[in-house]
Amino acid sequence: MQSLIIVLREGIEAALVVAVIYAYLSKAGKEDLKKNVNLGVGIAVLMSIITAIVLKMINFNPENEVLEGTMFLIAGLLVLSILLWMKKTSKNINEEINSKMSGIMNKTTGQALGITLFTFFMVFREGFETVLFIFTLSTEASAVSNILGALLGLALAVIFTYLFIKGSSNISLSKFFKVLNLILYILLVRLFAGAIHEFGEVQLIPLGPKVATILGYIVRDNSLILISIFIVTIPMLMMIFSKNKLDISNLVGTEKRIKIAELNKQRNIKIAALALIIAINGLLVSEFVSIVTKKTIDPNPIKVSVNNGKIQIPVSSLGDNVLSKYSFDTEDGKTVRFIILKRDTNDYGVGYDACLVCGSKKGGYYQEQGNVDSIICKNCNAPIAIPTIGLPGGCNPIELKYEIKNDEIIINSDDLVKEKNVF
Repeated sequence: MQSLIIVLREGIEAALVVAVIYAYLSKAGKEDLKKNVNLGVGIAVLMSIITAIVLKMINFNPENEVLEGTMFLIAGLLVLSILLWMKKTSKNINEEINSKMSGIMNKTTGQALGITLFTFFMVFREGFETVLFIFTLSTEASAVSNILGALLGLALAVIFTYLFIKGSSNISLSKFFKVLNLILYILLVRLFAGAIHEFGEVQLIPLGPKVATILGYIVRDNSLILISIFIVTIPMLMMIFSKNKLDISNLVGTEKRIKIAELNKQRNIKIAALALIIAINGLLVSEFVSIVTKKTIDPNPIKVSVNNGKIQIPVSSLGDNVLSKYSFDTEDGKTVRFIILKRDTNDYGVGYDACLVCGSKKGGYYQEQGNVDSIICKNCNAPIAIPTIGLPGGCNPIELKYEIKNDEIIINSDDLVKEKNVF
């Protein structure tokens, strides 16, 4: 679903530029050059695919926080570059593109090549950004689901492009780009928040519990969906409610019938756009509901007792890849929580129900039902791969020493007391 949303969103952003170029060519009476716009778009899409293949061939693997954070940062800088350009030209965006196009058109040779290259660079920027986004999701979904989601997102983006180009002639582009400015600022915040979140997980930058909490709300999947609903809906509503400029009051005969047919076509496009909004938002809302209603595993900690300075947990009481929680009361009244997951026979993940970044104030970790790959930090929403539980660093559960003896996990009570101040 996220790959669908990402491709759709970037496709919509590219569609805005293509729509303006198409409008200029129509006004200039250069309909024959629209094929070069299509060529530029095609080359940009092809180059984006080649970029993805090359990254795959060199085993580009974002399955660690440093790489994920770097990709978020690069994508954020790309969005920032768009914002800086828009800040400079948003008041006269139509004139800005028209000026560049006019410079190309006034040349006696190379018109077609100039238009192709101009379109290519404008669209490839979005395509390259999409590749970065998709690779940030490679640890969260299978390759098949990413490909299917991307294809569906691309199909919806193509439909959006067609409807927007056909129905955007009445939109004030300066007003529209003010709205797009707001959309991009929202994306920028989320991207930079994601970068800080990932770097903070591995303690490359200092990150406290309060900041981690704020970042956690921003980078959650449901926040991405709400952002996408806004991005999809606002441009289409602007098109749907734009006033038609055709005046047929003084027309008669064939000319009037042609204009009426054109008005009917515009009306049908707006109806189709409304249907597209409903369809896309239906998918997004369905995914949002699925996320917020997803069942979780967050057991109440089982209170354990000490026997000769040791705590003993029978391995038979543990489920396979299922989160179990325990609590131990220190002599000075502190309650220390710890977790255990059985990964395989004689392979266990053991740690405190707290991390060095977020502490323990919100209750440590939980697990989504059916997810045997990771647990999730309650405070910052960071997924923790189950094979890494017991390893030190970042948002991983604080390491807790243990040994296995006589089918029991043995933990020294003194080791639990060492980290009591975290709780």
